[in-house]
Amino acid sequence: VKDEEKQKFNLPYLLKKPKQEIYLQSRYTLEEKEGYAASSANQYLGEAFYGLFKYRFQSRNRLMFGFTAEKDEGEPFWNNYHKGFDFYSAHLQINDLGKFKRIVLGDYRASFGYGLVMNMNFGMGKSSYTLNVLPSASGLNKSSSTNEYNYFRGIGTTVRVGKFDISGFYSNNKIDGSFNEEGVLTSIKKDGLHRTQSDWDKRNSLNQQVFGGDITFSCQKFKTGITFVSTVLGKDLQPELQPYNLYYFRGKEQFNIGLNYKYLWQRIKFFGETAIDSKGSAAILNGMIFSPMSRVGLVVLHRSYSEKYQAFYANSFSEGS
Repeated sequence: VKDEEKQKFNLPYLLKKPKQEIYLQSRYTLEEKEGYAASSANQYLGEAFYGLFKYRFQSRNRLMFGFTAEKDEGEPFWNNYHKGFDFYSAHLQINDLGKFKRIVLGDYRASFGYGLVMNMNFGMGKSSYTLNVLPSASGLNKSSSTNEYNYFRGIGTTVRVGKFDISGFYSNNKIDGSFNEEGVLTSIKKDGLHRTQSDWDKRNSLNQQVFGGDITFSCQKFKTGITFVSTVLGKDLQPELQPYNLYYFRGKEQFNIGLNYKYLWQRIKFFGETAIDSKGSAAILNGMIFSPMSRVGLVVLHRSYSEKYQAFYANSFSEGS
């Protein structure tokens, strides 16, 4: 009976003896920073302390949920501007529920293929770890991070059908946008700080909807998948034209699609991904990893990223720019 309970998604069984964590953090700088001075041109609106609260619940890697609340230094916590934490996040993740490999609700991240279309995980890019060239394609996963930009807010699911994993996700979120005097959206603010009046005016000023999916076929030595994602902004993004932003995205809608593969032959792993955006610009990545013995490894990698290729959530092997 106990073994059967472990295989089935039995909620009373999963609620027995779960792992629960409460994490609290606060800090305060004794020396007064310039932003808190009354004479400062960009005076901070809030208090000088940082506050973080996290609660996590996990049961046998099948049921996970949590809650996060954070306030950065200088952001208002309890005054005329705002009452409470500046950022709230919550998530629910269920694994292996019948044919559903994964279900995520609330805040989550997505990562498929080799990052040319969708990779919201942390990546080091080029580093001293020579063989570390492949991002982890972990699919859909809960987000308990305090990063106020790099996450989705909505629902996502992965269904396993034979040798296929079929994923779909939707996000509807408010993000920070910068507008000029004419009310034109010129940039997306990603740092999550709301300390000054200018920051506060940009807070949650732009709606962003994202929907997409992935279909992956896996067998013993071969794996391939196709990933697509569409992003729709509530306002038309029009950065002021400068030499450095000549190829920045402009408009309201962006679409990306990519095909990835991995093949293992003997001790050689071949891998790659090809992606295009809605304007036909392409990004290509191909490579191989050869390990003739445990202490010897060789990696060969070729990449060709068009300067015109645009993807909001791409994060693949690169210099980091």
